[in-house]
Amino acid sequence: VALRSPRTVSYPLQFDAVIVHELAHVVTGRALLNAGAPRWFDEGLAMSLADEWNGDETALAAAAVAGTLIPLSELEDGFPEPSRAAALAYAESFQAVRFLMREAGISTEADLVSAVASAAGFESALFRLSGRSASRFDQDARSHIRRTFGWGTLLEGAGVLMLVATAAFGIAAVRRSRRSRARLRELEAEERVPAPRGPRRTGSSWS
Repeated sequence: VALRSPRTVSYPLQFDAVIVHELAHVVTGRALLNAGAPRWFDEGLAMSLADEWNGDETALAAAAVAGTLIPLSELEDGFPEPSRAAALAYAESFQAVRFLMREAGISTEADLVSAVASAAGFESALFRLSGRSASRFDQDARSHIRRTFGWGTLLEGAGVLMLVATAAFGIAAVRRSRRSRARLRELEAEERVPAPRGPRRTGSSWS
């Protein structure tokens, strides 16, 4: 495993997690040598072992809402090059592996690796663990992500909440301004209405 010096990178790295992640590739790669595991499973498993999920759900939520989640079938042999798409691919892979563990009732990554290694190929293991074909698991995993990370997650972001709060404040201010102007017009209209005149007295009688 080769890592660049932290002095040569322009972004912060958690080197402990990176080392665990890369060593996880080595160990699980040997254990699953004949399983034919797809890239999404390999990366999601390494992320899970390295405890790299940082809780940043914004990218997943945005993709879930926009309908731009990447099918797992497109992440079998490699990941996309653009950094945003790659970040989404990693996040989806992690969530897909966790979804598989939940569906299989498996609590540790070691048990997951053992289950996959003992099957006759990855798709056979996937069906044994989840009761789904590869294409069905792909659909259900993305459906799970959409249910888990949707508008609610997106609106929990601090920036979005600030935008919503600002918009709500602006709408309330506009409504108050409209009510004030309407009331002012009512008052002006009342002032323009002449006061009722009383009966005029002529001589000794009222008319």
